[in-house]
Amino acid sequence: MCIRDRYSENFDGILFADYNGVPTPPKRMIQDGCSLLILVGCEGGFSTAEKAELSEYGAVPISLGNSRLRTETAAVTAVAKLLIWSGNV
Repeated sequence: MCIRDRYSENFDGILFADYNGVPTPPKRMIQDGCSLLILVGCEGGFSTAEKAELSEYGAVPISLGNSRLRTETAAVTAVAKLLIWSGNV
């Protein structure tokens, strides 16, 4: 997966959708001008190994709510929640 080599140098933070994630990302990640990489896994979610690797690179798991979402819906939900969290809606 090697997130650091390919992406982390280009972003201020990495978030990934996880049912048990935090309800909101850290404040440093939702400031104006912050560049984020948001990852959404397949419908089964990220594997334990993938979550561990993402955590090694400082990725923060975020919850998208209590419902299980299809991949396409999860991506739209993640962006909408980010806009709400940052106060840009």
